Amino acid sequence: MSLIGCYHAPPTFLLRGRNVTVQLLVPDEERNVISISLCYEGASEAGRVRMLPVDGILCDESFSVYAAEIPAAALATGETVSYYFTKENEVGDRYCVPLFDEPVLPALMVSEYFPWGVGLAECLELYNPREGAVDLFDYELALLDEEGGVKKRNPLAEQAGESILEGGSLCALYFLSPPLHALLSEGVSREILLKDLADRYPESCGDCLEQQPKVLWVEISEKSETGEWVLSPDRFRLYRWIKPHRLAILPRGADADKAIFVMNVSPDKEHLHVRRSRSSLWRVDPLDPRTGICTEARALPTPGFADLGQILPDLNATVVPAILPLSPRGRVYLGRGDSAVRFFVSGQAKCPTVFVKVRDGYRPYAAEMTNDGAFEVQLPLSKLDRMQGRLQYYIEVSGDLYTARLGSEQEPRTVRIVDNVGPTITGSYPAEGQILENELTPVITVGYADGAGVNPNTSIFCLDGHNVSASAKFEERGVYYRPAKPLALGKHTVEVSLRDMLGNRTYQKIGFAIGDGKELHCYRGEVHCHTIESDGDGTAEEALAYARDVGGADYFAVTDHSHYLTKRDLKAQRALA
Repeated sequence: MSLIGCYHAPPTFLLRGRNVTVQLLVPDEERNVISISLCYEGASEAGRVRMLPVDGILCDESFSVYAAEIPAAALATGETVSYYFTKENEVGDRYCVPLFDEPVLPALMVSEYFPWGVGLAECLELYNPREGAVDLFDYELALLDEEGGVKKRNPLAEQAGESILEGGSLCALYFLSPPLHALLSEGVSREILLKDLADRYPESCGDCLEQQPKVLWVEISEKSETGEWVLSPDRFRLYRWIKPHRLAILPRGADADKAIFVMNVSPDKEHLHVRRSRSSLWRVDPLDPRTGICTEARALPTPGFADLGQILPDLNATVVPAILPLSPRGRVYLGRGDSAVRFFVSGQAKCPTVFVKVRDGYRPYAAEMTNDGAFEVQLPLSKLDRMQGRLQYYIEVSGDLYTARLGSEQEPRTVRIVDNVGPTITGSYPAEGQILENELTPVITVGYADGAGVNPNTSIFCLDGHNVSASAKFEERGVYYRPAKPLALGKHTVEVSLRDMLGNRTYQKIGFAIGDGKELHCYRGEVHCHTIESDGDGTAEEALAYARDVGGADYFAVTDHSHYLTKRDLKAQRALA
């Protein structure tokens, strides 16, 4: 914006007839009082109000948070409202924000989804966002088919009047499936369910017995002729592994088009909504209240009581969050490795997300809070190298109602990327230290990647100290060479000196050997292990320590299902290895 050094993230929308507080981040000066005003113009009213400091942010620099209110009268009519800021004699950019009618919130919504955990975990959390009480007997949870029709239904209560959810309150609702019955040999009770949560998830549910959340359950099983518990006809389990599916809350007996809340449960790698021992948190879309939006896909379970990161609908919320960008600034140098988008938030900070420009559009990255209170998204070197010299992004942060956006798809924040690093070696065959058996003329391969491209005319490929570049085949993603004559048994070396089109250089030496297979050694270990990051138990660190210290393994591999791992998870596991 044109106010030098100041930052403002406008809301993505505003509600008609409701006052709103906007914030401006202003760098601190030696003098204490700065004259800053908010000028607004709506269809029914225009005005000018003085902004006052309400908060501060201290990082590399010191900023004051100035706030002022646009009154409800200015937002009563029209399609948009516009506003701008003035500081002394400076005039800032004008912002134009669309206005929408106040939404009608559903009688019920799913605020937490916990279908797959250890122990008695197959439940969801319901929230009543209205003021009046709701009888859960009047509603059902439906599993929708691919065409959007109702495939199966689970009641939310078995008897009218026995499961009442008061306005503005939460409850945990368990569906008693056959696997849960197998664990409930002494019957079901509120205390048993809560104690199980407290024992298995002490980090998030250790005090749930003291918090006394509302806990309900519904029978979806029946006894077979052999006395075993089986799933009742037309009922369904919440746990559906990674299959994408749609759930809807319907009035009892209604068709799918009468749904009051619909959620798409997705197996997307970055926002997987079904993870073992993890919950996903949900809110309604303020502009389409029947649509559920996942705001956190890897939360520790807190069924029946609000998680700190949950966004429960609050139509009385008035403050738009303020966003202070910290980095990157100026330029990003590839030679420094991974880069990070970092920012502070003043006000409620829920679902902070950085949208980064990639070839096919903008990709969302969920930001995580760091130890200093800032939010951060790590961008790996491999991605930066493919961004054609420019990092383009924008930031979104949700509050209790409004979402602030710093930058946009049309006007992203842009930082120049300086390529000062040579090509990345992505792999080789043979690998470092590998022993080939009787493979005397292997196709020797060295894979590489570079955004500027590798220059074959200035790159060198050597085998056992001899330059064989003229016989090697340099392609877009790697160089290939097959020896014209069989190699001798014993040790060999491959050396590559790669230069990209900008002249940046990478050198690597790879040693391998060729044997005849006459001398064998026996090793013991495990090459297949899952951790809590997918569908196993314990962390990768615990698994490795057990294999090494207890099992005495010579080798060990963690092989979690890849569709459960984000790139951050995979990087952490590789670093551990």
